[in-house]
Amino acid sequence: MKRRQNVILVEDRWWSHHPMWYRIILKYFFEKTNYNIGLICAFPEDIKSWIEENYPQEIGRTNIQYLKYYQALNNRSHNRIYNFYLKLRPLMTFRKAINKMEEKMEGAPEFIFFGTVDDILHTCLPTKVCNKLFTHPWTGIYHRPVHVEAIVSGCSPDRVARVTAMESCLGIYHFQENFEEKMTRDFGVQMKYFPEFTDISQEDCESKIVSEIVERSGGRKIIGVSGLLQPPKGIYTMHEVARHTQDEFFFAFIGNNDTPGGAEVMKSIKQRFAVDNLENVYTHYHYVESHAEFNKILKTFDLIWGAYENFPWGSNHLGKAASLKRPIIVSDSGVMGDRVKKYNMGITIREGSPLDAYLKIKEYFRSTDSKKHGFASYWEDNCPEVAYRHFDNLRESYQYGRIY
Repeated sequence: MKRRQNVILVEDRWWSHHPMWYRIILKYFFEKTNYNIGLICAFPEDIKSWIEENYPQEIGRTNIQYLKYYQALNNRSHNRIYNFYLKLRPLMTFRKAINKMEEKMEGAPEFIFFGTVDDILHTCLPTKVCNKLFTHPWTGIYHRPVHVEAIVSGCSPDRVARVTAMESCLGIYHFQENFEEKMTRDFGVQMKYFPEFTDISQEDCESKIVSEIVERSGGRKIIGVSGLLQPPKGIYTMHEVARHTQDEFFFAFIGNNDTPGGAEVMKSIKQRFAVDNLENVYTHYHYVESHAEFNKILKTFDLIWGAYENFPWGSNHLGKAASLKRPIIVSDSGVMGDRVKKYNMGITIREGSPLDAYLKIKEYFRSTDSKKHGFASYWEDNCPEVAYRHFDNLRESYQYGRIY
């Protein structure tokens, strides 16, 4: 019998949408491949429970182990050796975990796929050092390219990824369309756009949260945000709109913040919201664990809030909006603004402007019956099936040393 090939999937981040992305990627490898799969992630017990519930027959070809999150840090002191160590630590952590998994699987992986390559690309370590740390073919998704921020702001990126010069780097995937040519030229390696896919669990389920929101809204249009709560999502701007529109609209804030330092962020948010204690504001400071319930909550919103601030990248909330056919409000700058305008998916506003948000929201609902949205077109371009075609291509092309 021919021995199965090995593949390793790495994800050190386990907050916001990262667990969801990891599960969707894993679903592909379970359903479309015959690999032995090594899973290296921050919360192995979570992914093990998910596999046992959804793919119990695949446990036999799966190895799972823990990976601690170590963010690549910029200079913190005048000690060059210590600064070098801070940049080296994430890569050393990855290498140690991969070597351990390789021993478990009793064979080298055909390739390694990083769910998030951001910290790897921001280390600025010499290529020779990186070549010694990684000898197996690898690729992954670059979630927040510094190039996008630089292009939007009109300045040059302050970090150059030398790891892409490694012989083992097959190329890098990224979520930001329209920047492939510049990023490929600057990085010196193939940069491929990857659809910003999302979970589409059915929303047919019971939800106490939905019942409470509908009852308290009293027939008012519902504008809501759900998931990771933090100021860059524009939630203070959203709350300011709520403060001046108590008779017109109802606002829902649902979620938490499990990022490093997130507890202090949530404490500040709660204190600020408690000052006004608005009648037209509903808060639920907990994550919604069920994807089906999460989607049902979003579908209850007449308008999904996504007006991020100082955020030039995309968001899979656009995929949620498209799949659920719910309009979304975003800032007019950056990738999200471009996508909403291109596909006609809702409203774009001046970043951080409660007045502009209020005027645009009021006008939108006044004429909403005549609007034709491009939800279907966006979903066709960014659904998981499109992402899976990239994995088909990766499997076919890794043996040639680059992705096509």
